[in-house]
Amino acid sequence: TRLLELATAYGEGKLEKTARAQLDSFIAETEKFRDELQLKMKQGRDRHLVLYSFIRVVAKTVFERVRAADADPLLKKILTDLFDHFGVRISEHEDGDVNLDANHAYVEGFPSIPRDGMLATYDRKRAIAREDIRFISADHPLVQDSIDLLVNSPSGTTSFCVLEADKPNLLLEAVFVLETVADAKWHVDQFLAPTPVRVLVDIHGQDLTENVLYSRLSADVEDAPLPRFLERPGFNGTLLKNLVEAANDRAKAHTLTLKKAARERAASVLTADLQRLVDLSKLNDNVRPEEIELAKKQVLQVRTAIEAARLRLDSLRLIVEGVEID
Repeated sequence: TRLLELATAYGEGKLEKTARAQLDSFIAETEKFRDELQLKMKQGRDRHLVLYSFIRVVAKTVFERVRAADADPLLKKILTDLFDHFGVRISEHEDGDVNLDANHAYVEGFPSIPRDGMLATYDRKRAIAREDIRFISADHPLVQDSIDLLVNSPSGTTSFCVLEADKPNLLLEAVFVLETVADAKWHVDQFLAPTPVRVLVDIHGQDLTENVLYSRLSADVEDAPLPRFLERPGFNGTLLKNLVEAANDRAKAHTLTLKKAARERAASVLTADLQRLVDLSKLNDNVRPEEIELAKKQVLQVRTAIEAARLRLDSLRLIVEGVEID
C-alpha cells in the first residue's frame, strides 16, 4: 500500500522532489530489510540439518512402500465389500473408474460420499490426469470413514457357532481393542494405534489363543441356532459371565507386553527428537525454547496416554465343541 501511494504521487508529479525523495527512502528501507533477512537466513541455516534432512535410502524405502500400496488390490476388494454391505451402489467403467452412489445406502448420509455421488479411481496416474476424478488410496477419508462405520455398528458383534470335536467343550472367542485417549496433537497413535487383542478361552479357564489360530477356527466352525442351545440344561448367564471375565483377564495380561513395546518405541523416537532439538539450539538461535518445552511435554503426554490405555470389548463368539445342535 505504501509503495503504491508513493509511486502514484511520483507519477502524478505531485511535489516531484519530495515524492522522489520519499520513494528513494522507501527503496533504501526495502534494500536494508532484504539484506538483514538474507543475513538471518544465512546465519540460521544449519549445514548438518540440510545434509541429513534427506536420507536417500529412507526416501527410497518410502517411495517403494507408496508404490506397493497403490498396486495392492486388497484395498479395492475391502472397500467393495464394505460398500456392498452398506448398500452403496457401484458402477464400474471400462477404464477402471467407479461411480459411487450412496442415495440407497442402508445408513443415512454415508460419510465422504456427496449426495450427487462420487466418481473415483484407484489409479494415481488416472487421478492426476483427471481433476474431476477422486483418487482413493488407503489415506483417503472414505476408507477410514467406511471402516469406522463398520466397527462402530452394533450389528455383527456377537455370533454362535459349533465345532466338530471328539470331546465336548465350550469356547469363548473375544476380541478386545486396546486404545488410548489423548489429544490428537500428541500423535500417540504413532506408537500405540487402536490394537485388536484376540483371546480364546474354554469352560475350564484354559487360554487356547496360541493353540487355535483365528483363520483356522473361522474355517472350521459352522453357524448354529442359539435358541436351541439355550434350551439345553447347564448353560446360564453366570457361566457366560465367567467366560467373559476369564477372557478379559487374559487380554489384560497381553496388553502389558503391548504397552511395554509402545513405551520403548515412544521413548526411543521422542527422546532422540528432543535431544536433537537441544543440540540444534546450541548451534542455531532459530530453535526456540518453546519448541524444546513442547517436545518435553510430548514425551510426558505420550507416556501417560500409553500407560492409561484401556481395553474395550468389541466382539464375542460362543463356540460349542463336540455337541450336535439341530
